[in-house]
This record gives sequence, structure tokens and C-alpha cells, in this order.
Amino acid sequence: MLKTAQSTFDATHPEKTVPILLAALTKLKTVENKYWNAYKENEIKKLILACSGLYFEAIAKSYFVTPGDSFSIALTAISRLSNDVILQQVKISGKDSILNFPLSKNELFTLDKTLQLPLNTTYTNPHWLQEKHEQDAYVTKDLSKRGDPWNSDYLSANYIFKIGNETLSFNVPVEYKWTDPVEGELYRPFEAVPPVTINPSDEVLILNSNNPRSFQLKIKSASDSLKVKIGFDLPKGFTVSPPESLFDIATKGTEVIRNFTITANSTYNSTGKTINTLKPWVEMKGKKYYTEVNRIEYDHIDPMVVLKPCEIKLLPIDLKSKLLKVGYIDGAGDEVAKCLIQAGFELKFLNEADIVNTSLSEYGAIITGIRAYNTLDNIDKYYEPLMKYIEEGGNLIVQYNTNNFLGSVNSKIGPYPFKISRDRVTDESATVTFTKPEHRILNTPNKISISDFEGWVQERGLYFATDLSPEYETILSWNDPGEKPLDGGLIIASKGKGHFIYTGISFFRQLPAGVPGAYRLMTNLINLGH
Repeated sequence: MLKTAQSTFDATHPEKTVPILLAALTKLKTVENKYWNAYKENEIKKLILACSGLYFEAIAKSYFVTPGDSFSIALTAISRLSNDVILQQVKISGKDSILNFPLSKNELFTLDKTLQLPLNTTYTNPHWLQEKHEQDAYVTKDLSKRGDPWNSDYLSANYIFKIGNETLSFNVPVEYKWTDPVEGELYRPFEAVPPVTINPSDEVLILNSNNPRSFQLKIKSASDSLKVKIGFDLPKGFTVSPPESLFDIATKGTEVIRNFTITANSTYNSTGKTINTLKPWVEMKGKKYYTEVNRIEYDHIDPMVVLKPCEIKLLPIDLKSKLLKVGYIDGAGDEVAKCLIQAGFELKFLNEADIVNTSLSEYGAIITGIRAYNTLDNIDKYYEPLMKYIEEGGNLIVQYNTNNFLGSVNSKIGPYPFKISRDRVTDESATVTFTKPEHRILNTPNKISISDFEGWVQERGLYFATDLSPEYETILSWNDPGEKPLDGGLIIASKGKGHFIYTGISFFRQLPAGVPGAYRLMTNLINLGH
């Protein structure tokens, strides 16, 4: 039957193939092999949909709702090529609509419904992120979902059609649809979210003195007319002011920002090894919600929501620094500058006019963001002013740049020649060796020890320097298991009154993760020569 359907298929009249596909679907029911029966039934049903020009969707009027609340949805169906189709019923969220509506060719059927999302609905979240997990592995309790990147139990609508003498059932996910003036008609998944979510301004708070550290919490409502209270689960030795905040949220989708300060009352933990966690919560109707919501949205993938517990890592660390003013040249984008501001540095982003036309002497150090020499078109203009800055006593720190088929460095970087290799150390716990333990970088203003390289994340560093001019010195070495030691992760040279540093150390990962040793080491780099 399928061979006949294929050989007689008419691309200008695909609907003529539907009867033989329906007959094949009927015949398929006599096949006893359950696996192949289900597999081929799914394939033939897809062919019937395509050949009949049958299209249907379930579109919510909002892209999110909280369990227990009502939501509006538009159910639509259209048969573009056939008059022999009856929409018998649509089942959604436990509600069954009996319709028995004949679909006339090219006439759109629309049914608006208001439904209530059941209270026991699971929040929209990848199943492999619903359980707490360690750094190197995710956890899913339902092993049948292994290998599935998405949740298969998202809210869906079940359409039941009668085509000829055959009854066919199809599931379609509930989605949200809108029109973008540039991109046109767009879709995104329909989300079941908590009634309130709470997002912090900073995932890590650096407490570098006994002074209060300010932070913000952003509360977003997924329901109307909420009376909420913000509070905190506090680790011992810390105080938040104000300890609670009461307010009303009138409208679904409203965001409210509240400001707080936190103070470390206990003796400072200079090593920063103890992990202290602040857990904000929002209380509503006697129930506390600790959930943070993050939405991942890029043009090349479907929008995705990720829910996780709202936790703020508290890092009391006694950072010693002889200078505070730092210039930053943004590269491909990183959070190093934000982290340095958190650590107490006075930072200014420098543009071309700042570098080329003004004196840089006010900055104790200037740092380039990751891949700045790969991404900035005008980077060649920076070389002479930056070299002059070094000679007059400045300290230039260049973070890693790539050297591969996607991006290479064609501009001069340092005062003396060196090359950027593809060397890296990907084992975040790789043993570090101090080749020059007496070097200033490891001793002032903060004493660096081997313990400062504990608790790192993802990697040690990448795109290390190689083929060094003799003016450069190296002070540490490390390697992945079974590979040769690499000492190009941090190179230093003096020129005139100042210094140049190139580092492939992944500060862009360690600082946002709150690794205390990385903060101490970066602070020492900034203070070199002061």
C-alpha cells in the first residue's frame, strides 16, 4: 500500500493519497509487533497530516501561568485540501470539548477557552535540572527520560479527527504566539511557573570589609493581586537590613525591585574556604517560595526557562590592595569588571577616545577583557598609547585571546614578542607548581598559597603564551593528566617604570563563581609595581 502511495503520489494534489494512507493505517492494526505498530502508525499519521493539509494549534494568550490560575487559550484547526474531515473533540488540561465540527476546505475553525491549570502541575523546567546536582553531573530520578533534553510532559492539547472512516488522535503542545515587526510570527513554549520568583542582582557577594554590602532582589509576579513578604534564611554571623519587606503586587507580570544590605558580623574568613549561602524567599499565603527564574533566549534556539533555588554565595575575604582605580577595555564580554567592582575597585570602561586622546596615568592598572584583540576593530590604535602607559609606570593586564581558525591575533600585544598557543589546562583541579615562589605576584599585597587554587571551576586556563622573548618571566606551571607542564598561563615583563602581564588563567570563570584564590591572585596582578 505504501509503495503504491509513493508511486502514484501527485504533488499538485497530495490529498488524493490520503485514502490509501488511511487504508494502510487500518491494515496496520493487524500487525502484532507492538513496537513496529506504534512506530509506523506515527509515520503514517504524519503523512496523512501533510497530504490532507490539516493544521491545528493551541495558542495561549500569555506565555506563562501559575498552577491553580486560569488562562485563556485559542484552539484553531484548518483543512486546506479536503472536505472530508470532522473535528470530533479537543482535550486539554483535563477538559474535554465535544465538537463534531466538519472542517470545510480552507475555512478556519477557532474556539476560545478559559481553563484552570491544575494545582498539581509540575513547573516548567528541564527534568535534568529539577534535582540538586553536583558540579560534574546532572540528576534525573525518572530514568526513562535519559537522553531527552526537554520535558515530554509539557501541557498539550489532544485533537481527535475523523478522516474518512478512520479516527486519528494528535497531540500538540500549548504555545504562545506573537508577531515581531522584524522576525514576523514567532512561537515560544507555554510555561507553568511559581506564583512569584525572586532573582538576585548578584550571585556572589564579596564582603571585603566590615562595611555593609548592598544588593538587590527582583520579584516577579505570575498572578494578580498578591500580598508578599521577602525574608531570608541567613547563615550564622551575618545580618541583612531590612530583615523583611512587605508589599503588594497588583498585576501579573509586574517586577518589583527591593534594596537590601548585608553585613558580616563574625571574624573574617581570610581564606574564604567556608561557603556561606544567603537564601532569599518570598512568602505568599503562608507558603515560602525560593525559586529563581532564568530565561535563555537566542535567535537560533527555542526560548527556554530554567528554574533553580535562589541562593547568593557570600564570600567574606580580606583583600589587601594598595590601589583602587582600574581601567577596563571591554572585549568579547565577561563579568570580570563587574566582579572587580564588587571587590571594591573603582573601575572605568575605556573607549578609543579615552585611550588615544587622554592621559592614562590615573589608572593603577588597565585590564583588557577576554578576546579583546580578536574582536576590537580599532585595537591597533591602542598599542602605542598602552606601551607609553607602561613605560610611565602603568600596569597592563591582557586576558586571554584566541588563536585558531575562528579568530587569530594579528595585532601587537606586548612590549616584547610572544605567541598565543592553543595550550590549555582543562582539569580545574590540576596541581599548580610555583616555579618562582618568591615572586612579588605570589607575595604582595596578598600571600598566595597552593590552597588558593582549590575550588576552581571548569578549567585552569586556556590559550597560554609560548615562544617567549627572554624579557618575560613565568611564575607557575601546571598540566592536565598525562601531558607536559605548561608555564605560559601567566607571563610578566617590565618595561620602563611599568609592567605588562598576559594571562590565560580563566579569571572570567573563577571570579563570577566566587573563587577566593582567584580574587587574591587578580588583586596581586593589579597591584604589581605599586
